[in-house]
Amino acid sequence: MSRRFKGGAVPPLGYLPLVLAAGLMGLNLNRPLADPDVFWHLQAGHWMLDHGQIATSDPFSFSMLNQPWTAHEWLFEVILATIDHWGGYTGMVLLGHLLFLLFIFLLHRWLARLAPQTALLTRSCLILAVTITLFPFWVLRPQLVSYLCFIALLLLLEAAVPSRRHVAFLALLTFLWVNSHGSFILAPALVGLKALTTWRQTRQWAGVFLLVVLAGMINPWGPAHYWYPWQIAGDKVMLAAINEWHSPNFHLPYARYLLSGWLVAFFAVLTIRGRSVPLDRLLLTTGFLLLTLTAVRYTPYWIIGLTGLLLAGPAGENISFRRPAAPSRRHPLINGIFWLGFTGFYLWTFYFLPQGPLARHLNPDLPVEAADVWAQMPAGSRLLNDYNWGGFLIWYLPEHPVFIDGRADLYAGKVFNQYLQLQNLRDYQAVLEEWQFAGVLLPPEKSLTQILLLKPDKWQVLYADEKAVLLIPCPQLKE
Repeated sequence: MSRRFKGGAVPPLGYLPLVLAAGLMGLNLNRPLADPDVFWHLQAGHWMLDHGQIATSDPFSFSMLNQPWTAHEWLFEVILATIDHWGGYTGMVLLGHLLFLLFIFLLHRWLARLAPQTALLTRSCLILAVTITLFPFWVLRPQLVSYLCFIALLLLLEAAVPSRRHVAFLALLTFLWVNSHGSFILAPALVGLKALTTWRQTRQWAGVFLLVVLAGMINPWGPAHYWYPWQIAGDKVMLAAINEWHSPNFHLPYARYLLSGWLVAFFAVLTIRGRSVPLDRLLLTTGFLLLTLTAVRYTPYWIIGLTGLLLAGPAGENISFRRPAAPSRRHPLINGIFWLGFTGFYLWTFYFLPQGPLARHLNPDLPVEAADVWAQMPAGSRLLNDYNWGGFLIWYLPEHPVFIDGRADLYAGKVFNQYLQLQNLRDYQAVLEEWQFAGVLLPPEKSLTQILLLKPDKWQVLYADEKAVLLIPCPQLKE
């Protein structure tokens, strides 16, 4: 994509799907913010900027106040908060745009190295398909850094022999990754896989593996942080209760059509090419497919790896690292008209770029009105909130601590189990009595909401609409 075109020539039409992909992702980013985790990531970044230190204990909840908290995504959170401070929500959305442009640049470079013989239009259309699949995942969360680091790692691992420049980039990449997202464990894992599957250069890549492992220790928690991803993956109760850790639901259109289409492509390439499939591509793609079938959050990694499997040359093929020659441009006027139209579409998407602070661009499904009512309560009042609203409340009502939020690793154990008790109506009265909540803010369809509404002598409605119900104990209402 970085090729220069001499004499003012129009770039090949094969790049146009990439422009379309950037425009569509821009429209996806421009929508009102709904993801609740973005809010607590943002507020955590602001807290660290205000206090000049990385958070090591919980400052946002009353249930885990001052208890140890591993803010393992601190680097992205600080960057996000800095951009919010200087550029508002507009700057945050532009960050999402910029990261996606970098993503498709790296993905295109990787595919071009894997399959330089493949037509430019084929690679670009494949990236467009990847873009559509990534819509639900491309939100302003640290996982964006993980996707970029993942594809950059794959690109660097295409080197037959690691040069000093490759080694330096891998070390820097690992440092950024380990301080931005818990998936950093993929860096040493994939470098180790490279060492095992590259027989003639095993010794060189083994040395790179050790360096990457050492680079992963450069974080506020040192070598012990390598244990963190396994702690999360080992909490079966927590994983069973969080949607992104569930298997894909093939009854829903996203999995039924998009993921099923990718599955068909995966099995088709195995059937057609058989033993000629490169071993490293097969291991990478199959591994992430199994992870994706276990937890939908791994979908982007599987899709990225699958693109390489679909286009990579047969095992043992000497893949050229030279850029393929640009296709002929026999109709510059027609090409120019197409470029003008697609570029115009991309620029048009910026017309919908959110302007002003984040508070003006909240998804209408968030309980803003109920939160405004709760804001009138004394600071520090204990609120039993819905898990999916915790992050929003941390950001929207910083003076009012929450019971639980999207930092599931923090609440794993007693608090998370008690929340499940409340949600499933298992000995819920004991939990209510233990915490002496001053209020309850839940969606109206929740079972606990319905139960409390049936007890007007103990709980009274302070506010209710189609999104949320805010209840408070009767003695508090009388006071």
